Amino acid sequence: MLNSFLFPMKIKAMRAFLFLNTNTEQKKEKCRKAIDSLPSSFELFARDFIVSQLDSPRLKVEDGGNYDLIISIGGDGTLLSASSMAYEMDVPILGINAGHRGKLCAIHYDDDLSVLDPDKFKISPRFGLIFNKNNPRFALNDVVFVSETRARSVKLTIHLGDKVVDFQGDGLIVASPTGSTAYSASLGGPILEEEAHCFVITPIAPIDAFIHPEVVINRKLVISPRHPGKTRSAICYDGKDLGSFSEDIEVCLSDRPLKLVTRIH
Repeated sequence: MLNSFLFPMKIKAMRAFLFLNTNTEQKKEKCRKAIDSLPSSFELFARDFIVSQLDSPRLKVEDGGNYDLIISIGGDGTLLSASSMAYEMDVPILGINAGHRGKLCAIHYDDDLSVLDPDKFKISPRFGLIFNKNNPRFALNDVVFVSETRARSVKLTIHLGDKVVDFQGDGLIVASPTGSTAYSASLGGPILEEEAHCFVITPIAPIDAFIHPEVVINRKLVISPRHPGKTRSAICYDGKDLGSFSEDIEVCLSDRPLKLVTRIH
């Protein structure tokens, strides 16, 4: 049902929260151009420091209310950062590419954004990963387990149903269907259908040659650090470093999909 759900551009008034990459003056100018081009019926909100940086008459400081849409203006990294909020609020997320790759973005900042044809966009349901470190977190692409020093191999115990495997290598990638085309694929991991209801485990330079990528369906993964007092294990997710961990980490597929706005080809 979600796959055929058109992006709701026909709504006359829409409250949208913006995630923006404003690291450089050039990126700020791209953001301003995109913001000025968005439909006038959109009420646009952002964090206070972003509003101060861009000084755009269209931007308002977030008011704690509900939003109909999350918009990211930047590259894929910006959209990945924004995806947690979109997932938590269960609203669509639209990526406007003002970066380098922008594979997850539906439209470019140079395009005419003032009249967005709803018949050219759809909601693509993307299942991500839920993992626990202090509290549950959402990852759209992947969760990566490595050694904290990066110069040493990491030692982990992998629990997958009744299967228990001791692992040692440069790291371990747990990738969603969306993330299966990224870091995992470059290491030989299988590419999953974007809207599939499964995830993939891909080892990074394992010491044991018999350990290969594995697709996981309807099972929970538990990662335990081995010898936590010696070589500390660390977690990264969607390009963000969470630091070391010494407790068991559970990873599973999200119970509902992220609503990613994509272009209909």
